Amino acid sequence: METAVIAVIGTLLGSLITHVFQRQTTERAAQLARSEQLRQDRISAYSAFAGALVDTGAGGTTAGTVHGRPRTARPPRRPASTRTGSVRAPIRR
Repeated sequence: METAVIAVIGTLLGSLITHVFQRQTTERAAQLARSEQLRQDRISAYSAFAGALVDTGAGGTTAGTVHGRPRTARPPRRPASTRTGSVRAPIRR
């Protein structure tokens, strides 16, 4: 009789411990699913925002333009010997 009671108590204790571990595993899986869904939602929102920026032209520079204006070529630089103020006059006292 005593052995049967110990066996029943051991079985119930094992069942209780199994239940606790399975509940923790289920909660972790649900939390992981929620965070993955949140990650996917954020990626979708960021992609939509980037697409809207590109569509409106507010995405910064594009090929051939700088901030929406066409690029202009710089005039060639003159040699230093022909630039004004390239040689300082001697200081007279």
